[in-house]
Amino acid sequence: MDALTAQLANPEPFKLQHRIIQQVVAQLQKDFDDIVIDVTLSGDESPYDQLRREIRPVVDWLLEKRPERLFTLFYRIDIPEQRVKQLMASSDEVDIVDEYTDLILDRELQKVIIRNFYSGS
Repeated sequence: MDALTAQLANPEPFKLQHRIIQQVVAQLQKDFDDIVIDVTLSGDESPYDQLRREIRPVVDWLLEKRPERLFTLFYRIDIPEQRVKQLMASSDEVDIVDEYTDLILDRELQKVIIRNFYSGS
C-alpha cells in the first residue's frame, strides 16, 4: 500500500487538524459556488465535527428546497451517482441528510489529502 492510499484509507488523523479542515472549508466554498458557507471553527469540539454540524443544515436546506442543486453539487464534487442512488434507496429522510453530509465532507477531505500529498504539504 503506498503512502497516499494509506492516508486515504485512514483519514481520521486529518479530521483533527485545523489546517486541513480549513482547506476543506475552502474547497467547500469553491464547490458550493453560489451557496454561502460561513464556517467558524472553535476549540470546543473536533474541527471535523464542527464543520459537519455547520454544513448539515445547508445540505438539509438543499435537499428540501433545491434538490436539483444538491445533485448538481454531488456531480461537481465527484461523488459517484451510484452511491447517491444507493443511499436514496436505503435511508429514511432523517438519516439521508446525515449520509449526504458525510458523502460531501468525505469527498472534499479526500481532495484536500490528495492535493497536499502531491504538493508535499
